[in-house]
Amino acid sequence: MRLKPDCIICNLSIVLRTLKIISKDEEFLFRNMKKAVDSISLVNVEQFPPELGGIVYKTIIESTKVRDPYKYIKRKQNDLILKNYSNFRKSVLNSKNPLFEAVRFAIIGNVIDFGINKVIDFTKDIKDSLEKEIFINDYRLFKKELEFSKKILYIGDNSGEIVFDKLLITQIKETYPDKKIIFVCREAPIINDVLIEDALQVGIDKYAKVMSSGMKLPGTILKYANKDFVNELRNSDLVIAKGQGNFEGMEEEAIENIFFLLKAKCNVVADYLRCNIGDLVIKRGEY
Repeated sequence: MRLKPDCIICNLSIVLRTLKIISKDEEFLFRNMKKAVDSISLVNVEQFPPELGGIVYKTIIESTKVRDPYKYIKRKQNDLILKNYSNFRKSVLNSKNPLFEAVRFAIIGNVIDFGINKVIDFTKDIKDSLEKEIFINDYRLFKKELEFSKKILYIGDNSGEIVFDKLLITQIKETYPDKKIIFVCREAPIINDVLIEDALQVGIDKYAKVMSSGMKLPGTILKYANKDFVNELRNSDLVIAKGQGNFEGMEEEAIENIFFLLKAKCNVVADYLRCNIGDLVIKRGEY
């Protein structure tokens, strides 16, 4: 999906929240916000939302010389969700359909997104989402493809959220021990998106091979990806893409057997999917 005017406002909000993590000084904020506004002139309506996010975020990093403003916030968020991992795991194992429940938890975890949301305790949001049904629900198609897939490429989205990804990956491995899973992270810090170090922190490497896609954007766009990732993508039987950024950058690509797991968190994505903000989605790609 392509850029909408709303994406500009959204990205400026992200920039301001990020700058306030670095400094509350008004002159600092004003100077760097002006640079972010200038950088927006570099994009056009044919580009994807993650491209705009990458451009404005790069501007901030280069201007402030702070490579990863969210570094300690991400680590704290990973630890916070990990403390509840055993409880989430019990909920999955005690459900009537553990695999479906693990998928549902993975989608619910997509609420942890500092790009869309403020940096807060997401416990209430997660609890509220547990009471929701999945609005766009291609689970039966997902399960069918999963059963016959030998190699699965799982593209992560945000830190914190990756604990729920671990929950699903663990359940897949316990249900289908012979399946090979590759978990994909961003190449460089971008908001609270998952890096390899985050995946290692929560222990995903115990169940999946962990690699970088080469992305320095808040999403995945194949023309910017590294060769190793593209090769793994083309040779995988099933692709799981988490979150809005991956959906925005990949839903137009000709990829067979890709499933998007996300929570609709803005009106642009909700309108595109013909759902409401807050709806949970498991959608098969239309290729």
